[in-house]
Order: sequence, then structure tokens, then C-alpha cells
Amino acid sequence: LLFAPYFIDKKYETVILPIFGLPTPFHISTIKNVSTSIEADYTYLRINFHHPGALVGAKDTASFQSPESTYVKEMTYRASNVRRHGEVSIPSTNLNNAYRIIKEVLKRFRSREAEEKERANLVEQDDLVVDHAKGSFRLKDLYIRPNVASKRITGICYYICMTVCMYPFMRLSIFPNS
Repeated sequence: LLFAPYFIDKKYETVILPIFGLPTPFHISTIKNVSTSIEADYTYLRINFHHPGALVGAKDTASFQSPESTYVKEMTYRASNVRRHGEVSIPSTNLNNAYRIIKEVLKRFRSREAEEKERANLVEQDDLVVDHAKGSFRLKDLYIRPNVASKRITGICYYICMTVCMYPFMRLSIFPNS
């Protein structure tokens, strides 16, 4: 989607931003966070980037290819909230749309990365083989309580059984071996 000087490519997760009038691409993984603020007649779009000075751990600084290089820490863009004669829309709508789409792409990227980390920890397992020769499956030592077969239960046991049936979240262990 094209927004004045800003271009956000959802497919390749790239944000193309103007720096001194030249389009400069940034992958979404380099963006730390995005914020927008409205002050007086202007809207500001602030983009913070990951940089080696902000990270604390030694393993995090190793993720940068050359920590001694020059990195962009943040970028701020400003647009007017006032519509001038002859303009179709307010100039700040471009910043608001860019903010919304960058946040959407960031969210999708981070959730995909989290899923990949979870999948990396999973162990590949063989397919489950069911032996049909043994017959039907049965769970041994499994009983239904209270006993459904009895017609009538009297006394205190009737009250407790009804309480268990009506409130299954309550755990009452009045039966032996339970």
C-alpha cells in the first residue's frame, strides 16, 4: 500500500521510509516499536529501531552483525492536521494509516516468530499405529459415580450424590478408592 512517501510491503514485511528524500528499506524485524502522537496542528509518527546500545545481554549484542557500525535509533515524521484548500484529505491520514499497517505487520511477524520458536522445541514423533486385532478399547478400573443403576438412594448419601451431580466442580471424596 502506498502512503505518500511511505510504503509498507506486507508480503515481504518491509517498510520503505524516506531519508533525505531517498527511499530506504527497513525489514520489520529491525523495528522495535511504533508510536503516534498529536500535538497542536501536527501528528507525529515515531519509529524506534533495535540498536546495539539498547540491549543488555551479551547474547543479544551477538545478534548484530557488526555492533561497531552506525545504526538508526529512531525516526520521527511530522504531518499537518489542517487540510488546505485543494487537498483531498488531511495530510496526517497518511501517517495514521502507516502507523496502523506497521503495527499490524509487526504483530503478525512477532506471532509467527513465537510459533517458530515453539516448533523448534518440538520433537518429531512417529505416527500412531492402532492395533485393530485387539478389539475395542477399554479403560480398566473406571467406574461411574454415583451408581446410575440404583433406583433410589436415601438418607445423607442421596444429598451428597445430588450435590455432586448438581455441582460437578466440587470434589467430594466420600467414596472409597477415589
